[in-house]
Parts: sequence; C-alpha cells; structure tokens
Amino acid sequence: MTEAIRRQLVAGGLGVERRVVTMPGGVDVDRFRPGAGAPPDPAIRAALGLPHDVPIIGLVSGFRVMKGHQTVVDAAAPSPPAVAASTCC
Repeated sequence: MTEAIRRQLVAGGLGVERRVVTMPGGVDVDRFRPGAGAPPDPAIRAALGLPHDVPIIGLVSGFRVMKGHQTVVDAAAPSPPAVAASTCC
C-alpha cells in the first residue's frame, strides 16, 4: 500500500494509524527496464502479431479509477492527423 492510501485509510477512520503501514512496491526497477537483461525475442512479438517498432506497455495492478490507468491509455492514443489550415475567399 502506498503512503497516500495509508493516509486516506487513517483519515477515513478505516484503520488505526499505528497499525496501518506502508509497504513499498516489490518491483526491482534495475531489472525491469528497457535494455536490462537479455535482448527482446522477436519471435514473441511475431507470435502475438505485434510490430517490432512499437513500444509495449505492461501492467500488473488492480484496475481502479484512482490509479489513473485511463491517463496512460489517453496519453498513448495516437494524435489525430493534422488538418491543413485553409483560407477562404
């Protein structure tokens, strides 16, 4: 649980402060980053039908509005094509 969630639980009376503790995420950020470890296996992308030149985003989490998943989806969406300015008359 994050510190922000811990504070919300305590403030909402859902837990006693001395008994609600923060537990940091258990992801090894040195291991799980682009370029870490073995090079990507192109056969995996091929098997999944994914192009070789697009990023892949993974998520291990519960889907909850407060986690902001929609923000990531919106940010990753392609931009609409530019419309050329036109002049009239």
